[in-house]
Amino acid sequence: MKLLAMLVSLAMLYLTTAFTEETYETWTPEAVLSIKNIETILVSPDNRHTLLIVKRADLEKKRWVSELFVVNHSNKIMNQLAGDTTDISQPSWSVQSDRIWFIANGENHRALWEVTLSSSASEKRYEAKMNIESYAVAEDEKTLAFTTNLMSKQKYASANSYGVQIPKGLWIKQLDSTLPPVLVTNEQMIVGARD
Repeated sequence: MKLLAMLVSLAMLYLTTAFTEETYETWTPEAVLSIKNIETILVSPDNRHTLLIVKRADLEKKRWVSELFVVNHSNKIMNQLAGDTTDISQPSWSVQSDRIWFIANGENHRALWEVTLSSSASEKRYEAKMNIESYAVAEDEKTLAFTTNLMSKQKYASANSYGVQIPKGLWIKQLDSTLPPVLVTNEQMIVGARD
């Protein structure tokens, strides 16, 4: 636990702006937007690394970006593995602690991505026809279970503005296959399960 506290402190020193009395006197909206926020911390199963998702404002592109960092516990070195993308979320470690799965924007929808510690290269593993909202990868890393809305963006926006609960679907996809995912629940089955 002490090691984790030390690593988080190290990350905070690296990621935050130093504040002084002078900083508070010149506090501006730009100064607020220069702060980097740690949103997620997750220790690897082998207790050798800790990942951090950091969110910051990109003033030039006028958007918030997320960055994924990993701190090595033995040498205290922090490396950026993924970044300059919007909304990295829901990271999870592989069982072997050699790769990280996460959701981030794909070409058209929120997609499942993977990054390995050895190469630091992010790879989009699967992008569904609708945003992936949550996921689980099997221990053998061959099967993906994920949820999506069962409505198009237009229908979703319209229904959501009226406070309508949006039906979700649970899908199963074999990652090493070109076959499409299989819908294992639908709106009727979900509603029936609640009754």
